[in-house]
Amino acid sequence: MNKFRKSNNSVAVFGSYKMFWFIFLAGLLAIAGSFFLQPKRPLIAEYIVAKMKQELGLNDKQVGQITPVIQGEIQQMQIIMAQARSQKAEHEAVKKQMSKLHQSTELKLAQYLTPQQLARWKSSN
Repeated sequence: MNKFRKSNNSVAVFGSYKMFWFIFLAGLLAIAGSFFLQPKRPLIAEYIVAKMKQELGLNDKQVGQITPVIQGEIQQMQIIMAQARSQKAEHEAVKKQMSKLHQSTELKLAQYLTPQQLARWKSSN
């Protein structure tokens, strides 16, 4: 009896192991990729709000009020940039849209910030 003789079953088993590892690694890469490629918008908003809290002396109530405003602006910026890339928009057109967005955000923030805080925020931007 020869130990090294191949049988049809061993090829099928070896092939199924290859397929198992291929599928396993592909799944692992997909999971890892989705984890690392998550949009970072919430982290950006948290950073901006933390910086505003520190620089403007915001209280906890103000932080809670402005956080959704900042998150909304970042989401809108992402949309504008995605549309600009897909439509190959001119730089000036994108600049106008961003300017309108910043003005809108400024009006929303004015509801929650004191006049001194708003003036400091405007001067820092």
